[in-house]
Amino acid sequence: MRPGRFDRSLRWYPASWRARYGDELVALMEDTYGPRGMPTVRGRLGMIRAGMAEQVRELAGGHEPTPGDRSRAGALLVLCGWAFFVVAGAAYAKFAEHWDVVTPRGARRLPAASYVAVQWGAGIGALAVAAGVATVLPAFVRFVRGGGWAEVRRPVLRAVIVSTVTAAGTVGLVLWAHRSGSGHGNSGSPLGHAVGILWAVSVLATIFVTTWSARAVTRRLAFSSAVLRMLGPLAIVLTLAMVTVMVGTLVWWAALAGDSSRFLAGGDTGLFSTPAGLTLTVSGILMAVGLAVACWGSSLIVGFGTRRRVL
Repeated sequence: MRPGRFDRSLRWYPASWRARYGDELVALMEDTYGPRGMPTVRGRLGMIRAGMAEQVRELAGGHEPTPGDRSRAGALLVLCGWAFFVVAGAAYAKFAEHWDVVTPRGARRLPAASYVAVQWGAGIGALAVAAGVATVLPAFVRFVRGGGWAEVRRPVLRAVIVSTVTAAGTVGLVLWAHRSGSGHGNSGSPLGHAVGILWAVSVLATIFVTTWSARAVTRRLAFSSAVLRMLGPLAIVLTLAMVTVMVGTLVWWAALAGDSSRFLAGGDTGLFSTPAGLTLTVSGILMAVGLAVACWGSSLIVGFGTRRRVL
């Protein structure tokens, strides 16, 4: 595709789509806006919306996906859903610290069981992700040895840089919290709020950049049918782990709302103060979005398995 002044508008579309239709879209925009004109704000927003729709369609296997494409796309969608869960789970875990201290002894059984279910679900999900990484690692090594590093260098380095910066910031934040002489790191001060928010943003960026980089790399790898058969069950296990986490969180929330409403009314989450309602609501929304994406991905995998059995 030829370079030009419309490159910024086209970058929202997948590379494969740009290679196939980019010149046609550029020619259409040149006819529409003239030799020096540029799209209006409304036009750019429309292109962003259309480009993101193509990204989602490609993530789901494209317009005419093969069974292997559906299985790969399904696993990637489940991984994207897990990214939402990691963010929500981190917020929930920080908020739920010491819930049992303010909960009457006789009312701890149900929230304790649901809290343990959340921990087990998170642990199983992490193991499923680790197993998935181990499964695709040989294909990645072969790809790099075959000269493919240049194709994936940018997303890999981007993920490494963002992760390194976040890790360094986390270490610095922990040291600052200890030196402040407060277990909460001066969470109620304006500085504590600002530092905590910056840290949260960096964690969000790390999770999503890493997930998006994994998507970009995985799409270029050649997987055998055996690998695809392994990734499918792992993705479904990960989806079930998300269901466990979400159900456990909702049960825990409902149990405390009835017996320990004073705890839910609190605002101190540790590193910085956040209203309880906002923390739990945002966590719930992120979990719901992540689970919906994961279920979409699992449906592609189940469809792939059903088709294989029929054939």
